[in-house]
Amino acid sequence: MLMFDTAPQLQKILAGPRCDRCGGRTRLLGIAPHRRRKWSHVWTLECTLCGTPNTVEKQIPQHAN
Repeated sequence: MLMFDTAPQLQKILAGPRCDRCGGRTRLLGIAPHRRRKWSHVWTLECTLCGTPNTVEKQIPQHAN
């Protein structure tokens, strides 16, 4: 007799800063290159409690050669 695990698989959530609106945890939805700044990315976040979207600009770390 085969037994299958019926428990849902947990998704890994990349957490961001706290929500400005409600203070809840935010999750990362996507990362895109900044339109004008060469060494920056724009992170798109969403609050897990209230669903408020937010964007944050992050510097791309420069590696020392």
